[in-house]
Amino acid sequence: TATMSAEVPREPAPRAGPAASPAALHCQIRSALDVLGTQLKQTVEMTQAKYAHKGSSPCQPWSRPAFLERVATFKVFTWFAKPEALSPLQAARHGWANTAADELTCVSCAHKLSCPNPDPSELDASYWSAIVARLEDGHAPFCPWRNNGSPENFIIADTDDLAALRTRAESLKTVDLPVEGDVPPAIADADLGVPAAAAVLAFWGWAAASKSLHCETCGASAPLARMARVRIAASPDEVAKRARTDADAFVPADRHRHFCPWARRSTTHTRDSGFPVGSCALVAATIRRLLKTNPA
Repeated sequence: TATMSAEVPREPAPRAGPAASPAALHCQIRSALDVLGTQLKQTVEMTQAKYAHKGSSPCQPWSRPAFLERVATFKVFTWFAKPEALSPLQAARHGWANTAADELTCVSCAHKLSCPNPDPSELDASYWSAIVARLEDGHAPFCPWRNNGSPENFIIADTDDLAALRTRAESLKTVDLPVEGDVPPAIADADLGVPAAAAVLAFWGWAAASKSLHCETCGASAPLARMARVRIAASPDEVAKRARTDADAFVPADRHRHFCPWARRSTTHTRDSGFPVGSCALVAATIRRLLKTNPA
């Protein structure tokens, strides 16, 4: 007799359920995102707690005082010969402090970034650009500073802040030194109620701190006791000449640290305002506008 092969019964294919409504899908997606957000928040908190014992600081990108504290960690002998994109202002804006020679450390996650100066003969165009990119993404994976820097207006001179100008001028009201050079009309028109030397210094970002002048932005300082006069230089050549022959003449635009926004200016005077081109021209224009709209 012929052997008949037994057929294995097949299970019926499952029927497709009704398609989820757009409202149901929306709820599912929102629920999944809420769960993901909660997990991410917990991870960030765990990362911050992990580094808390190392004396880390909270992430406060909006805090200008905290920003200036980070800038103050950069010293001439530990951070030099760097491009502008790696200036102390730019590095501090992304949460970094200068903790050793050519070394940055994040104030929150404690990750370190090495930035050695290469041999000029071996310098490649991409060398510095690669390090600059690390300012944003060189933090720990869940560090709150990652791609979350301080506002860019932290690294420019506060020329729009008339209250700060008046505060600086008031702190300098006892500084009554001779002023050499052409005083820009904007300074004379401001009528800040202080001696001319005090007004000139305040316009260039200086304030009095104890017995010295101090720039809040770059941390530069200069003892008042060594000053005999304030000089407004008309050209770079004049600045260099005075530095050699007249050490007691204080040139306010020349005594800031090189990266300071108050020092980034040309000494070529404009024809209409008498103010140097660049940052000083911006200072003049801004103060004139503010004095018209915000009278004392």
